Amino acid sequence: MAMEDYLQDDEEIIAKIEQGNVGFYATNKKIMRYEKGEATGRKVDMLFYPHITSISIVFHSWIGWIITGAILFILSFFWDKILEPLGIEDKEIITILTILTIIISISLIAQGIYNYNRCSLNFVVTGFSTTDKIKWNIQRVKFNELKKFVKAIDKGISKHLIEIEKIMERMEKK
Repeated sequence: MAMEDYLQDDEEIIAKIEQGNVGFYATNKKIMRYEKGEATGRKVDMLFYPHITSISIVFHSWIGWIITGAILFILSFFWDKILEPLGIEDKEIITILTILTIIISISLIAQGIYNYNRCSLNFVVTGFSTTDKIKWNIQRVKFNELKKFVKAIDKGISKHLIEIEKIMERMEKK
């Protein structure tokens, strides 16, 4: 089944985010989570806008990773000076520490580069279990892509709130 098979006649996909075999689709009525699995087939979950209490965007730290990695990289060349006061002068140990420290520092810098301009989106929904929270958590998406997705959700939620206000006004008039 295609994603369009899960849409109502007056519903359209406004934005999407794909992460591996999982796609998140914002429509004018709901958010859909579409998971493709080789062994399990396809799974579609739907989250309707009235159920969303709020959304939370988490911006990932990248500069801290890069600074820590750079400092560690520089310090890796001074193991002989650092260990000298402790009476450790074994060149083999110093060489191993230097290589390990360089590998760790490069890994930290790579993590910082990967996190650059990335953020995550969490949905706050009353009654969500921990499993639901994890399932609906959109991780490490580029900021511009997430911004478009959040704007689509905001439109859907705003439209729903306007409909609620109209219903409330009609009830007040009665």
